Amino acid sequence: MTEFNELFQSGFQAVIEAVVDSAASWKPRPGLDQELVDFLDKLTRPFLLLWVEHSQTLRLSTLETLAAMRTGMLSALLSSAMATTSSTPSS
Repeated sequence: MTEFNELFQSGFQAVIEAVVDSAASWKPRPGLDQELVDFLDKLTRPFLLLWVEHSQTLRLSTLETLAAMRTGMLSALLSSAMATTSSTPSS
């Protein structure tokens, strides 16, 4: 888990808990539950967009790392093969 993940979870949870705690003091009225759900939905959307943006960069950096590793391994294999070929006496 990255530092971003921990901060994101803490921040998101704190915001949701604050709204839910605040809702306990709202004046009761018809439709209040749905109003709270709608508000939480609107509040969640920016967090969702931020999470999706962050997760895409993670996937990309992971793929870039894997690609670099593959390239590095391929280079090492080629170097090894070339060294073996050049050190083999010709018939």
